[in-house]
Amino acid sequence: MSSLSFGYSIRNSGMTTNYKVLLNAAKLCEKLGYDVIWVSERLLPTDNWEEFFANSIYDPLIALSTFALITKKIKLGTSVLNPFRHPLITGRMLTTLDHVSNGRLIVGLGVGWRKIELDSMGINFQQRGKILDEQLDILKLLWTNKKINFKGKFYNLNNITSNETSIQKPHPPIWIGGNSIKAINRACEKGSGWIPSSIKLKEYIKLIDYIDSNMSSRPNLGLDVNVLFNYESKHKAYFSNYNNMTDVEERCAIGSPSDVINYLSEFIDIGVKYFVFRPFPGEDIDTMKTIAKEILPKLK
Repeated sequence: MSSLSFGYSIRNSGMTTNYKVLLNAAKLCEKLGYDVIWVSERLLPTDNWEEFFANSIYDPLIALSTFALITKKIKLGTSVLNPFRHPLITGRMLTTLDHVSNGRLIVGLGVGWRKIELDSMGINFQQRGKILDEQLDILKLLWTNKKINFKGKFYNLNNITSNETSIQKPHPPIWIGGNSIKAINRACEKGSGWIPSSIKLKEYIKLIDYIDSNMSSRPNLGLDVNVLFNYESKHKAYFSNYNNMTDVEERCAIGSPSDVINYLSEFIDIGVKYFVFRPFPGEDIDTMKTIAKEILPKLK
Protein backbone atom coordinates (compact mmCIF):
# COMPACT_ATOMS: atom_id res chain seq x y z
CA MET A 1 0.00 0.00 0.00
CA SER A 2 1.23 3.46 -0.85
CA SER A 3 1.48 6.23 1.72
CA LEU A 4 -2.06 7.14 0.70
CA SER A 5 -4.97 4.73 1.14
CA PHE A 6 -8.02 4.85 -1.10
CA GLY A 7 -11.05 2.85 -0.08
CA TYR A 8 -14.49 2.51 -1.58
CA SER A 9 -17.79 2.33 0.26
CA ILE A 10 -19.87 -0.54 -1.06
CA ARG A 11 -23.44 0.31 -0.16
CA ASN A 12 -24.44 -2.75 1.88
CA SER A 13 -27.69 -0.98 2.73
CA GLY A 14 -29.84 0.19 -0.13
CA MET A 15 -27.68 -0.63 -3.14
CA THR A 16 -29.52 -3.75 -4.30
CA THR A 17 -31.90 -6.51 -3.26
CA ASN A 18 -29.74 -9.03 -5.15
CA TYR A 19 -26.84 -9.93 -2.86
CA LYS A 20 -24.79 -11.24 -5.77
CA VAL A 21 -24.51 -7.64 -6.95
CA LEU A 22 -22.70 -6.78 -3.72
CA LEU A 23 -20.37 -9.75 -4.09
CA ASN A 24 -19.51 -8.75 -7.64
CA ALA A 25 -18.90 -5.18 -6.47
CA ALA A 26 -16.48 -6.42 -3.82
CA LYS A 27 -14.53 -8.48 -6.35
CA LEU A 28 -14.43 -5.54 -8.76
CA CYS A 29 -13.24 -3.21 -6.02
CA GLU A 30 -10.19 -5.39 -5.41
CA LYS A 31 -9.58 -5.87 -9.13
CA LEU A 32 -9.58 -2.09 -9.71
CA GLY A 33 -6.85 -1.56 -7.12
CA TYR A 34 -8.61 -0.03 -4.15
CA ASP A 35 -6.94 -0.51 -0.79
CA VAL A 36 -10.03 -1.01 1.38
CA ILE A 37 -13.66 -2.03 0.99
CA TRP A 38 -15.72 -0.07 3.48
CA VAL A 39 -19.27 -0.77 4.61
CA SER A 40 -21.55 1.23 6.88
CA GLU A 41 -24.30 0.49 9.36
CA ARG A 42 -27.97 1.36 9.02
CA LEU A 43 -30.53 -0.18 11.35
CA LEU A 44 -33.73 1.43 10.05
CA PRO A 45 -34.56 3.07 6.70
CA THR A 46 -34.48 6.85 6.53
CA ASP A 47 -37.55 8.92 5.60
CA ASN A 48 -36.44 9.29 1.97
CA TRP A 49 -35.29 5.69 1.59
CA GLU A 50 -37.65 4.67 -1.21
CA GLU A 51 -36.65 7.68 -3.29
CA PHE A 52 -32.96 6.80 -3.40
CA PHE A 53 -32.35 3.27 -2.15
CA ALA A 54 -33.26 -0.33 -2.82
CA ASN A 55 -35.37 -2.14 -0.22
CA SER A 56 -32.47 -3.80 1.55
CA ILE A 57 -30.44 -3.32 4.72
CA TYR A 58 -27.65 -5.89 4.97
CA ASP A 59 -25.62 -6.34 8.14
CA PRO A 60 -22.14 -4.81 7.76
CA LEU A 61 -20.18 -7.53 9.56
CA ILE A 62 -21.89 -10.39 7.79
CA ALA A 63 -21.36 -8.55 4.50
CA LEU A 64 -17.64 -8.14 5.20
CA SER A 65 -17.39 -11.83 6.10
CA THR A 66 -18.76 -12.77 2.69
CA PHE A 67 -16.41 -10.29 1.01
CA ALA A 68 -13.49 -11.81 2.89
CA LEU A 69 -14.16 -15.20 1.33
CA ILE A 70 -14.09 -13.90 -2.26
CA THR A 71 -11.16 -11.46 -2.01
CA LYS A 72 -7.50 -12.00 -1.22
CA LYS A 73 -5.61 -8.87 -0.23
CA ILE A 74 -7.91 -5.87 0.00
CA LYS A 75 -8.59 -4.67 3.53
CA LEU A 76 -12.11 -4.68 4.94
CA GLY A 77 -13.41 -1.85 7.10
CA THR A 78 -16.52 -0.50 8.81
CA SER A 79 -17.28 3.19 8.40
CA VAL A 80 -18.76 3.01 10.93
CA LEU A 81 -20.36 0.60 13.40
CA ASN A 82 -22.76 2.16 15.89
CA PRO A 83 -22.89 1.19 19.60
CA PHE A 84 -25.92 -1.09 19.18
CA ARG A 85 -24.32 -4.31 20.48
CA HIS A 86 -22.97 -5.49 23.79
CA PRO A 87 -19.14 -5.32 23.56
CA LEU A 88 -18.80 -9.06 24.29
CA ILE A 89 -20.89 -9.77 21.19
CA THR A 90 -19.07 -7.12 19.15
CA GLY A 91 -15.71 -8.51 20.25
CA ARG A 92 -16.62 -12.04 19.20
CA MET A 93 -17.92 -10.88 15.82
CA LEU A 94 -14.89 -8.70 15.08
CA THR A 95 -12.42 -11.36 16.17
CA THR A 96 -14.17 -13.88 13.95
CA LEU A 97 -14.03 -11.47 11.01
CA ASP A 98 -10.34 -10.80 11.59
CA HIS A 99 -9.76 -14.56 11.33
CA VAL A 100 -12.04 -15.04 8.33
CA SER A 101 -10.18 -12.27 6.51
CA ASN A 102 -6.73 -13.42 7.71
CA GLY A 103 -6.01 -10.13 9.43
CA ARG A 104 -7.49 -7.65 6.95
CA LEU A 105 -10.06 -6.03 9.25
CA ILE A 106 -10.23 -2.31 10.07
CA VAL A 107 -12.66 -1.50 12.88
CA GLY A 108 -14.41 1.82 12.41
CA LEU A 109 -16.68 2.89 15.29
CA GLY A 110 -18.93 5.88 15.89
CA VAL A 111 -21.63 7.07 18.26
CA GLY A 112 -24.44 7.06 15.67
CA TRP A 113 -26.58 10.01 14.64
CA ARG A 114 -30.14 8.70 14.21
CA LYS A 115 -31.97 8.99 17.50
CA ILE A 116 -34.75 6.63 16.41
CA GLU A 117 -32.23 3.81 15.86
CA LEU A 118 -30.58 4.25 19.24
CA ASP A 119 -33.92 4.67 21.02
CA SER A 120 -35.18 1.47 19.38
CA MET A 121 -32.18 -0.41 20.78
CA GLY A 122 -32.70 0.97 24.28
CA ILE A 123 -29.61 3.16 24.07
CA ASN A 124 -29.76 6.61 25.64
CA PHE A 125 -29.03 9.06 22.82
CA GLN A 126 -27.43 11.62 25.13
CA GLN A 127 -25.21 8.97 26.71
CA ARG A 128 -24.14 7.23 23.49
CA GLY A 129 -20.63 8.70 23.55
CA LYS A 130 -19.95 7.45 27.07
CA ILE A 131 -21.44 4.08 26.14
CA LEU A 132 -19.11 3.83 23.15
CA ASP A 133 -16.14 4.76 25.33
CA GLU A 134 -16.86 1.86 27.67
CA GLN A 135 -17.37 -0.46 24.72
CA LEU A 136 -13.98 0.56 23.34
CA ASP A 137 -12.29 -0.05 26.68
CA ILE A 138 -13.85 -3.50 26.92
CA LEU A 139 -12.95 -4.43 23.34
CA LYS A 140 -9.31 -3.61 24.00
CA LEU A 141 -9.36 -5.63 27.22
CA LEU A 142 -10.86 -8.60 25.39
CA TRP A 143 -8.08 -8.51 22.81
CA THR A 144 -5.18 -8.00 25.19
CA ASN A 145 -6.05 -9.74 28.47
CA LYS A 146 -6.99 -13.26 29.52
CA LYS A 147 -8.80 -12.26 32.71
CA ILE A 148 -10.99 -9.19 32.66
CA ASN A 149 -12.52 -7.07 35.36
CA PHE A 150 -14.37 -3.94 34.31
CA LYS A 151 -16.66 -1.72 36.32
CA GLY A 152 -18.33 1.12 34.46
CA LYS A 153 -21.58 3.02 34.41
CA PHE A 154 -23.07 0.88 31.64
CA TYR A 155 -21.14 -2.41 31.78
CA ASN A 156 -19.79 -4.58 34.55
CA LEU A 157 -17.59 -7.61 33.90
CA ASN A 158 -16.45 -9.60 36.90
CA ASN A 159 -13.41 -11.85 36.48
CA ILE A 160 -14.41 -13.20 33.07
CA THR A 161 -12.05 -15.16 30.84
CA SER A 162 -11.46 -13.93 27.29
CA ASN A 163 -10.30 -16.02 24.36
CA GLU A 164 -10.72 -13.25 21.78
CA THR A 165 -7.32 -13.60 20.09
CA SER A 166 -7.24 -11.61 16.88
CA ILE A 167 -4.89 -12.22 13.96
CA GLN A 168 -3.66 -8.62 14.09
CA LYS A 169 -1.72 -7.72 17.21
CA PRO A 170 -2.48 -6.39 19.69
CA HIS A 171 -5.84 -6.00 17.94
CA PRO A 172 -7.29 -4.79 14.62
CA PRO A 173 -6.76 -1.07 13.96
CA ILE A 174 -9.52 1.07 15.45
CA TRP A 175 -10.78 4.13 13.60
CA ILE A 176 -13.18 6.61 15.14
CA GLY A 177 -15.81 8.36 13.05
CA GLY A 178 -17.35 11.74 13.75
CA ASN A 179 -16.71 15.44 13.19
CA SER A 180 -16.80 16.64 16.78
CA ILE A 181 -14.16 17.46 19.39
CA LYS A 182 -15.38 14.47 21.39
CA ALA A 183 -14.77 12.20 18.37
CA ILE A 184 -11.25 13.59 18.03
CA ASN A 185 -10.53 13.04 21.72
CA ARG A 186 -11.80 9.49 21.38
CA ALA A 187 -9.64 8.85 18.31
CA CYS A 188 -6.51 10.21 19.99
CA GLU A 189 -7.05 8.43 23.29
CA LYS A 190 -8.57 5.12 22.22
CA GLY A 191 -8.05 4.67 18.48
CA SER A 192 -5.40 4.70 15.79
CA GLY A 193 -7.24 6.86 13.28
CA TRP A 194 -9.91 9.54 12.87
CA ILE A 195 -12.33 9.55 9.95
CA PRO A 196 -14.76 12.48 9.79
CA SER A 197 -17.46 12.58 7.13
CA SER A 198 -18.50 15.35 4.71
CA ILE A 199 -16.39 17.94 6.48
CA LYS A 200 -15.30 21.28 5.04
CA LEU A 201 -11.57 21.83 4.53
CA LYS A 202 -11.52 24.88 6.81
CA GLU A 203 -13.29 22.88 9.54
CA TYR A 204 -10.76 20.07 9.18
CA ILE A 205 -7.86 22.51 9.50
CA LYS A 206 -9.30 23.95 12.72
CA LEU A 207 -9.68 20.47 14.18
CA ILE A 208 -6.10 19.56 13.25
CA ASP A 209 -5.00 22.71 15.08
CA TYR A 210 -6.98 21.48 18.08
CA ILE A 211 -5.21 18.10 17.92
CA ASP A 212 -1.77 19.66 17.65
CA SER A 213 -2.50 22.02 20.56
CA ASN A 214 -4.08 19.51 22.93
CA MET A 215 -2.84 16.03 22.07
CA SER A 216 0.59 14.45 22.29
CA SER A 217 0.36 13.17 18.72
CA ARG A 218 -1.95 13.06 15.73
CA PRO A 219 -3.98 9.97 14.92
CA ASN A 220 -3.98 8.75 11.34
CA LEU A 221 -6.12 11.24 9.44
CA GLY A 222 -8.92 10.05 7.17
CA LEU A 223 -11.87 11.44 5.24
CA ASP A 224 -15.19 9.83 4.33
CA VAL A 225 -16.37 11.82 1.32
CA ASN A 226 -19.26 11.74 -1.13
CA VAL A 227 -18.09 11.69 -4.74
CA LEU A 228 -20.43 12.81 -7.50
CA PHE A 229 -19.60 13.41 -11.14
CA ASN A 230 -21.82 15.75 -13.17
CA TYR A 231 -24.16 17.19 -10.54
CA GLU A 232 -27.71 17.36 -11.90
CA SER A 233 -31.14 18.44 -10.68
CA LYS A 234 -32.01 14.84 -9.74
CA HIS A 235 -29.34 14.98 -7.04
CA LYS A 236 -30.71 18.06 -5.26
CA ALA A 237 -33.18 16.22 -3.03
CA TYR A 238 -30.44 13.92 -1.77
CA PHE A 239 -28.50 16.90 -0.47
CA SER A 240 -31.54 18.69 0.95
CA ASN A 241 -30.04 18.69 4.46
CA TYR A 242 -27.22 20.94 3.26
CA ASN A 243 -27.61 24.71 3.47
CA ASN A 244 -27.03 25.52 -0.19
CA MET A 245 -25.03 24.46 -3.24
CA THR A 246 -21.87 26.08 -1.90
CA ASP A 247 -22.23 23.97 1.23
CA VAL A 248 -22.57 20.83 -0.90
CA GLU A 249 -19.48 21.71 -2.94
CA GLU A 250 -17.41 22.31 0.20
CA ARG A 251 -18.46 19.06 1.87
CA CYS A 252 -18.46 16.77 -1.17
CA ALA A 253 -16.15 16.03 -4.10
CA ILE A 254 -18.30 17.14 -7.03
CA GLY A 255 -17.55 17.78 -10.69
CA SER A 256 -15.18 16.36 -13.27
CA PRO A 257 -12.38 13.94 -12.33
CA SER A 258 -10.01 16.91 -12.33
CA ASP A 259 -12.30 18.77 -9.93
CA VAL A 260 -12.38 15.75 -7.62
CA ILE A 261 -8.59 15.45 -7.75
CA ASN A 262 -8.23 19.13 -6.83
CA TYR A 263 -10.70 18.70 -3.97
CA LEU A 264 -8.87 15.67 -2.56
CA SER A 265 -5.44 17.25 -3.04
CA GLU A 266 -6.31 20.05 -0.65
CA PHE A 267 -6.96 17.49 2.08
CA ILE A 268 -3.82 15.55 1.19
CA ASP A 269 -1.83 18.77 1.57
CA ILE A 270 -2.94 19.14 5.22
CA GLY A 271 -1.98 15.54 6.09
CA VAL A 272 -5.04 13.41 5.27
CA LYS A 273 -3.88 10.03 3.95
CA TYR A 274 -6.88 7.71 4.21
CA PHE A 275 -9.94 8.19 2.04
CA VAL A 276 -13.33 6.51 1.89
CA PHE A 277 -15.15 7.28 -1.36
CA ARG A 278 -18.91 7.19 -1.03
CA PRO A 279 -20.94 7.22 -4.29
CA PHE A 280 -24.33 8.72 -5.03
CA PRO A 281 -27.10 6.07 -4.83
CA GLY A 282 -27.59 4.31 -8.14
CA GLU A 283 -24.17 5.33 -9.42
CA ASP A 284 -22.15 2.92 -7.28
CA ILE A 285 -20.35 0.88 -9.93
CA ASP A 286 -19.88 3.68 -12.46
CA THR A 287 -18.33 5.89 -9.78
CA MET A 288 -16.10 3.05 -8.62
CA LYS A 289 -14.78 2.57 -12.16
CA THR A 290 -14.33 6.28 -12.87
CA ILE A 291 -12.35 6.90 -9.68
CA ALA A 292 -10.14 3.88 -10.37
CA LYS A 293 -9.47 4.94 -13.96
CA GLU A 294 -9.32 8.73 -13.77
CA ILE A 295 -8.32 9.59 -10.20
CA LEU A 296 -6.32 6.88 -8.41
CA PRO A 297 -3.46 6.73 -10.97
CA LYS A 298 -2.89 10.48 -10.55
CA LEU A 299 -2.90 10.44 -6.75
CA LYS A 300 -1.09 7.22 -5.94
